[in-house]
Amino acid sequence: MLFCTIDDVETLRGTSLSVEEAAQCTALIEAATALIRAETKSYITESEQVFNVHSRIGLKSIRIPSPLARAIVAIEIDGEVADPTTYWLENGMLFFVDTVSFTRMTVSFLAGTTRVPTVVNLLCASLVLEGLSQLTATGKLSTGNIQSERIDDYSVSYFQNAAVAVSMLSIPRHIVEMLRSNYGTNYAAI
Repeated sequence: MLFCTIDDVETLRGTSLSVEEAAQCTALIEAATALIRAETKSYITESEQVFNVHSRIGLKSIRIPSPLARAIVAIEIDGEVADPTTYWLENGMLFFVDTVSFTRMTVSFLAGTTRVPTVVNLLCASLVLEGLSQLTATGKLSTGNIQSERIDDYSVSYFQNAAVAVSMLSIPRHIVEMLRSNYGTNYAAI
């Protein structure tokens, strides 16, 4: 799911896009969505995610590595599917009726929001507008072969998307941290 639409970009801008701008907009929306996901290390919107836990004895509960975990899809313990009546999800914790011991446990779960949060939608549309502004001013959106660079709090990432070279301004660190704290990450070291 993309984080904004052409209509969102036009609404934020306050005017309609030209035919030429609208043609570039889809690639820019895809690149902005990818940038936000990369920076926040999160899909944000609903997705099925998987995490593995290795070698535990007497486990009664474990925290799911996403604050937005909504449902358990399946659990495999040492290669066998666990009976859904033996576990439940509550407030981001996976609980088991009885203690479990295993060599490897794989948990598949749904996490994320069903709709794009407003702040993420606005951020995406803002990045797209900045990309359109760069395109209008310079005729191109990429500065070359550099994929990303970071100096202290400042970073720039360049994305190659379809036939359009896209470079986005960085997302300020405080916004990235806010998004990470609200929407979590899709992985954890366990």
